[in-house]
Amino acid sequence: MSNSEKDRLGEKLHQKEKAEEDRYFAERDKALLEKLRGEKAAGRCPTCGTALVEVERQGKTSHECPACRGPAR
Repeated sequence: MSNSEKDRLGEKLHQKEKAEEDRYFAERDKALLEKLRGEKAAGRCPTCGTALVEVERQGKTSHECPACRGPAR
């Protein structure tokens, strides 16, 4: 097997590994986003998971976490 064949096969292997890695992270990110969307829909803080409460300030209502005081995103 010549060096050029080895280089070409090595590059193909690298491309395959990169594609598998990209697919893994895309699937992981999709699952995390779905989880966050579900928590937000369920009225949970994305930071700590505590149930959000409605807070009115200056005539505007928003949702806030009573535990970490973070706003709902």
